[in-house]
Amino acid sequence: MLMGSVPDTGLISQITNLALDVDGVKGVHSLKIHYVGVVANVQMHIEVDKDMFIIDADRLAHKVQAKVVSELDEVVSVLIHVCPFRGEDRA
Repeated sequence: MLMGSVPDTGLISQITNLALDVDGVKGVHSLKIHYVGVVANVQMHIEVDKDMFIIDADRLAHKVQAKVVSELDEVVSVLIHVCPFRGEDRA
């Protein structure tokens, strides 16, 4: 796979669903996947309760990183930006 190739929409869905499966993640947006050879580096924003303490949001981001990297062999790194959730809770 060449650097800069378009990611599979299935991989985008998998990453989004893995993040949303982590308790406390209320939303995911701005997900980007960058391939270097056959491995992928992911950047994403997760949305959390706006009143969550920073230390708890940081722990949550680390849980998402670990889950995505451990469950998807091609993903070698995940950079997460934490945002306050301003929408409606997902059902």
